[in-house]
Amino acid sequence: KLAERLNRPTLTMRDLRVLEQLYKGLSNRLIAEALDITERSAAVYVSQVIRKLDAKSRQEAVAVAIARGILTPT
Repeated sequence: KLAERLNRPTLTMRDLRVLEQLYKGLSNRLIAEALDITERSAAVYVSQVIRKLDAKSRQEAVAVAIARGILTPT
């Protein structure tokens, strides 16, 4: 289990902010507005977060983040 955790890609602060927006259910356009980045950058960050969490969708990424204690449901 420790080896699994050590091999996981690290989420950057930007990744975490994007993940918070995913939790809110925002689209790439709204994530871009919220974080003052381009919509294309938002899409890239969303893809990175999904990949880093080894998820297949936005919803799964949020669920994995909650399960790992990265996000706390409000």
